[in-house]
Amino acid sequence: TFAGLAGQQAFVDGIGNNARFTNLYGIALSLDNNFLFVCDLSNNAIRQIQISDANVTTLTGNGTQAFQDGPLNQARFKFPVGIALNSL
Repeated sequence: TFAGLAGQQAFVDGIGNNARFTNLYGIALSLDNNFLFVCDLSNNAIRQIQISDANVTTLTGNGTQAFQDGPLNQARFKFPVGIALNSL
């Protein structure tokens, strides 16, 4: 396990096994290989994991189910399951 703790489901940012997720699905690696991005399905969020220190932060979504476009701090999701990055 790179980040989080097996069997401990929650919505907590943190470093390594101090972070918590609930039902991870999609995963993508940044083009510079510095970050992993994951869909935290049951927390309705996209989480970012820094490769160098396993620091987990919530990139967007706040745990509330909703469909809302907007900047990172305003966007909302309902069960995100896939993620992809564009090099453009």
